[in-house]
Amino acid sequence: KEIRYFQKSTKACIPKASFARLVREISEKLTGLNLKFTVGSLMALHVSFNRIYVISISSLTSFT
Repeated sequence: KEIRYFQKSTKACIPKASFARLVREISEKLTGLNLKFTVGSLMALHVSFNRIYVISISSLTSFT
């Protein structure tokens, strides 16, 4: 039921602002630098993450 919702929904799994903070935090921990990201690059990462998340959830539930 939840999988179908995410597959049909255009709503993101994680809100944009929270995702942007997470990306900045992870990049700072990995590089030690305060990197700047463009809106477009954050949007591309966000869309990719949402697709991967939905695919991974649906593949996990198909085996159970």
